[in-house]
Amino acid sequence: MTDFFQQLGNGLSIGFSYALIALGFTLVFGTLKVLNFAHASVLMACAFVGWWARTELHLNLGVAFLLACVFGAVLTIGIDRAVIRPVVRHSFIAPFISTLGVSLLLVAVAKQIWGTDPHTFPSSFPVGDAHFGDVTVTGIQIVVGITSIVVMLLLGLLVYRTGLGLQIRAAAQNSDMARASGVNTAVVAAATMGLAGVLAAIAGIFLAISFGVVSPFVGDTYGLKGMVAMIIGGIGSLKGAVIAGLAIGIGEVMAVAYVSSTWRDAIAFGLLIVVLMIKPRGLFGTEERYVPTAV
Repeated sequence: MTDFFQQLGNGLSIGFSYALIALGFTLVFGTLKVLNFAHASVLMACAFVGWWARTELHLNLGVAFLLACVFGAVLTIGIDRAVIRPVVRHSFIAPFISTLGVSLLLVAVAKQIWGTDPHTFPSSFPVGDAHFGDVTVTGIQIVVGITSIVVMLLLGLLVYRTGLGLQIRAAAQNSDMARASGVNTAVVAAATMGLAGVLAAIAGIFLAISFGVVSPFVGDTYGLKGMVAMIIGGIGSLKGAVIAGLAIGIGEVMAVAYVSSTWRDAIAFGLLIVVLMIKPRGLFGTEERYVPTAV
């Protein structure tokens, strides 16, 4: 039983990162109706910014974290302005292809600058481990868990308790009607993309800290699992994104601990198939136009 709780803590730590990635996908798709394939590569780029700030500039983790978040927000807003907004009204598929191109470009740039080998992320951490009997919760897991919960609560408050959140929800419901009602949809798009970029940065730093490495390919696996979590939870459901992300993280760790490590990457897609067979719209999906539902 002790080992079970130990693995549960490990799974929650990874699951929170998946949930943050899924929230970024959900916000953008639920509000702008765009599946931003570059989101995973933004995560990778932000992780490298954090690594660079820590190893090259010798900044503390908090400042590196902040720099990564700012970079993520600016980068995603730039992607929106450069390759999404110009084509989104002319073709449903064009934004998907253009963001996929940006994703490949970011990976190519990262490989050119930092190479293809993994880079060690500084392991020093200001928070000590906590012990509950034979179960150990590392300082990294404590910070990842608490920070993730705080970020999710703040995101829920922003979306459902602020004027900006009201505009985001109005644009998600019907962008044309929202624009006619005086909502500045350009501001809504920038805010939504910026928030997604911050979530990608937080997840990227957490994954780099948790696994101790960062490489140009980290976005491929983790970004895809975040997208799967969005679909499992129900497109547009913030609550569903969180629950699905945690379920995938816990499922992966349990599979590695009690079955075989070869099953790890199959867990997310196995859950996806099972859930969609039972609920084709996902756990909390609705028949509406992908409107973010309450946390």
